[in-house]
Amino acid sequence: MTDNNIFAKELKENEEILWQGSKKNKIFSGLTGLWPRNARILTLGVILYSVLLLFIVLPVILIFQLLTFSNFFNTLLISILLLLTVPVLSIIIIKCIILSRSKEEYALTNERIIIKRNNNIISAELSDIRPSFIEIFTEKNNTGSVTFLVDYYIKNSTKKKRSFSEALGFYGIDNPSEVTKQLKYLV
Repeated sequence: MTDNNIFAKELKENEEILWQGSKKNKIFSGLTGLWPRNARILTLGVILYSVLLLFIVLPVILIFQLLTFSNFFNTLLISILLLLTVPVLSIIIIKCIILSRSKEEYALTNERIIIKRNNNIISAELSDIRPSFIEIFTEKNNTGSVTFLVDYYIKNSTKKKRSFSEALGFYGIDNPSEVTKQLKYLV
């Protein structure tokens, strides 16, 4: 659990925190684990790009170099460096983007869910959560994610509010099954 003072100024009158947690830093299992869907698609794209480089572009370059009698060793070295650096750098960038979103705190109250991402507070009333869209993903180490579809508003540091309808979630949390049970009970 995390410190209740994080959400104290966000609570309404007579509102109580029933569960509170934070995103764990190590939520990666396997190649993609609990990465968001967009990151998994981007990673798949990088892998497909690597295969394309290896089996199509590299042979074409090498055949062209053989036909034009250019320096074969330099071409081979440059091609291999290109083949290795582009995918590796792409995956490093993807991981940095994912880890930059890792500063998240979560709260489930008797009235709503609250997600704190960096300087933004995302809040959704329990009545705005669609019960049929609550999903759970659990890892072997009893961490995982709970996702749900809601209508919510964002209040940023300039006190502006914007409304959205989107899938939200508590990612990389301990005991996701307990949180899911509590959320389904409240909704």
